[in-house]
Amino acid sequence: MIEEEIDGLDARIVDYFDVIAGTSTGGLIVAMITAPAIANPTRPIYAAKDLAPFYIQHSPNIFPRSRRDNIANSLNNLLGGPKYDGRYLNSLTKRTLGNITIKQALTGAVIPTFDIKRLQPVIFTTYDVRYIKKQ
Repeated sequence: MIEEEIDGLDARIVDYFDVIAGTSTGGLIVAMITAPAIANPTRPIYAAKDLAPFYIQHSPNIFPRSRRDNIANSLNNLLGGPKYDGRYLNSLTKRTLGNITIKQALTGAVIPTFDIKRLQPVIFTTYDVRYIKKQ
């Protein structure tokens, strides 16, 4: 990677951006590349080069292909229900990131999502937890 050639093998995306955003599994990517490592809390747990192997390994379980695309599933999708149940992604996130919160992100982070139960958008940001909550 170019940044490694310029800044060495320890170069990470958080070193170059003030804010990183992602929605859906892009939110997981944001969390992975901005979350501090336990062994070295000034550096992220994952580098960009770790993302493709991670998704190759886990995407079949994050996005399972249902052999039973039946009427009930189709109706659920039409009514705005989630396409995937999210259980695997939830457990994977807990295993991958533990109890790390967005407040600990090594750079600004924005993760827009949607609350299916309340039918409204929810935006997680480092700005909210670092600045607005203090006021």
